[in-house]
Amino acid sequence: MANILIVEDSKTMASAEAYALWNAQHTVQFAESGKDALHLVGVTDFDLILLDYELPDTNGLLVFRAIRKKDPDALVIMITGRGDEELAAQVLKEGAKDYLIKSNTLLEILPRAVETVLKDEQNRLELVEKDDALRRANEFLETRVAERTRELAEANEKLKVEIAERKEMGKALRDSNRMMLSVLESINDGFFSLDDAMVLGYCNGAAERLLNRKKEDLLNRNLFEAFPEFRGTLFEKKFTEAIVTGKPLAFELNFEVEPYRNWYDVRVFPRKGGITVHFQVTTGRKLTEQRLEKLAHYDVLTHLPNRALFMDRLTQAVERAKRFGQLVAVMLIDLDRFKEINDTLGHRAGDRLLKEVGKRFENCVRKVDTVSRLGGDEFTIVLPDIKRADRAAMVARRLLRVFQEPFRLEGHEVFVTASMGVTVYPMDTDQVDHMLKNADTAMYHAKSKGKNDFSFFAPSMNTNALEKFMIESDLRRALTNEEFLLYYQPKVNSDTGRLMGVEALVRWEHPEKGMVGPNKFIPIAEDTGLIIALGEWVLRQACLQSVARVAAGFEPLPVSVNVSTRQFHKKEFSQTVASVLGETGMDPGFLEIEITETVLIQEVEETIKILNTLKEMGVSLSVDDFGTGYSSLNYLKRFPLDVLKIDRSFVNDITTHPDDRAVVESIIALGHNLNLKVIAEGVETKEQFLLLKEKKCDGVQGYYFSKPVPEAELRALIESGTAFLP
Repeated sequence: MANILIVEDSKTMASAEAYALWNAQHTVQFAESGKDALHLVGVTDFDLILLDYELPDTNGLLVFRAIRKKDPDALVIMITGRGDEELAAQVLKEGAKDYLIKSNTLLEILPRAVETVLKDEQNRLELVEKDDALRRANEFLETRVAERTRELAEANEKLKVEIAERKEMGKALRDSNRMMLSVLESINDGFFSLDDAMVLGYCNGAAERLLNRKKEDLLNRNLFEAFPEFRGTLFEKKFTEAIVTGKPLAFELNFEVEPYRNWYDVRVFPRKGGITVHFQVTTGRKLTEQRLEKLAHYDVLTHLPNRALFMDRLTQAVERAKRFGQLVAVMLIDLDRFKEINDTLGHRAGDRLLKEVGKRFENCVRKVDTVSRLGGDEFTIVLPDIKRADRAAMVARRLLRVFQEPFRLEGHEVFVTASMGVTVYPMDTDQVDHMLKNADTAMYHAKSKGKNDFSFFAPSMNTNALEKFMIESDLRRALTNEEFLLYYQPKVNSDTGRLMGVEALVRWEHPEKGMVGPNKFIPIAEDTGLIIALGEWVLRQACLQSVARVAAGFEPLPVSVNVSTRQFHKKEFSQTVASVLGETGMDPGFLEIEITETVLIQEVEETIKILNTLKEMGVSLSVDDFGTGYSSLNYLKRFPLDVLKIDRSFVNDITTHPDDRAVVESIIALGHNLNLKVIAEGVETKEQFLLLKEKKCDGVQGYYFSKPVPEAELRALIESGTAFLP
């Protein structure tokens, strides 16, 4: 039974992990943050620490390093929600005993992983104890021999005393030898001794087992007669070297002892008249090292080289091309409409498609070429040592042809296409770092031409950067010319089906391009800082239109306004809200400020001050897209909130995926326990609405009820008195 610390900010997850360890009767303590974990480690001895990588106040790797400073021998298993090979290699390299990924099988494999780490530590401590016993026995023997030798030299004339002393010394020596032999026979490491002629004089029981030979078949035989397969190998070379030089040697050896082939750590200690050999099986450690090497350089899904190995091979290919005056081509391939396959057939089908595409690509290129997967549905190919650029075009056409045959996925024949970008060294660039960027630019050019094609890079292709620059320029003009409009999406009371409020959404009516979607300009406004001015315009317009609506005889209707991270953390934000309320005459009780979870966890103390200031004004506060961030319950309780909005990503599959349904139920329960209203976004079907209503979700919004509408249509909707009932 072990004392285990679980460092996990999710109480649900921590309880599940503790329950998974229940049958092993381990005692468990919990910490919800890195700070709590470090405190507990400082006051309590733990046999094992289960450390979540994602913590509210830091990340697991920093906590792990701090724990190791306090206790270098601490046993830590890192648990992470990301399938990140470089992170896995890093934490194991720094001393973690294992890493686990949060998945559907985590709770199944956790007990076995814990028991494996604890057992390995127990074995290590036993070996250390036995090594200490052996060392003490040797030290005792050396001390006694030295003492008796000096006494014999000093008292040579006292023969009787000398004989008695020698008898005593002989007994001690025999006792010591028996002790040493007892220790050697009890440990799991192999020991044997050879004389100068390589004849075995001793081997322990572990050596018998590890070498798969009986003692009677080994003792008094030449080592290389007993093991002829050692002749001419590193084994013979190192043994001979130790005898000749008289210096200890250590080396690794991989050889087959039927019925297994294993890795061994071998240490050779020369002595007078021969050598003593200590060896242990390290196959498990070696396989772990090989696995980490593979994780660091190969994609887990397709087993193709990953980005790191791709860049390494590209660098080598370019260096070789510089020396021999040849060309190197890089191809970047992106599957067209891959998301649709994931959405319609599921992620398992998507994964199978990626594997099959990788295999088909490998069958189309030379052995010297490198096919790799960068991530998602992007593949890259390095074509080294080519003499003409049209060689890359030939390969590209061959790759496109592999998509003419359908892929068999989940019982369906699926046809897929791909878009490819090609860049050639040194024609396009002499910088390795630029080649992938050039290929990416060319690939998007191929997509813009209609997909299922390839394009060679040309400097004129940098259209993405140009488009972003043009949108930024147009945005600045649009703010001056007031080209923006407000649309409103109704929020519906789940019980009555009546309007309970609206969310203000900005739209851009471009004088030349027409209506521009927010996904086109909001990210650029965020990047450039224009979101601050745009956000203030939205806030002001929403208040003005709300006041005008009331003046026209409509009942006051709560309106919510989204606030970006940059806008919220601007020093004057609270003053801006107060100023807009004062200038427009808007009743603050009908204004709701929506912020995301990301805003909450940045500069927490400052965020709380801002939220309290807004609450003092009478403004309502809402957390948008709840469930997609990393806010903890402790933080959530500190914020003066009124509403939680469930992100549409959880609502999408609420009727088909039990996991999403469980998340939604948990958010609703959490909100109600904190006396908050809960509103679900992205409701698009009757079934979603009925399930949310059954789970006591206070409000809903989405296309099932109404798309976002301009002010005039909103007024008509209010006048109609429509009740949104299934």
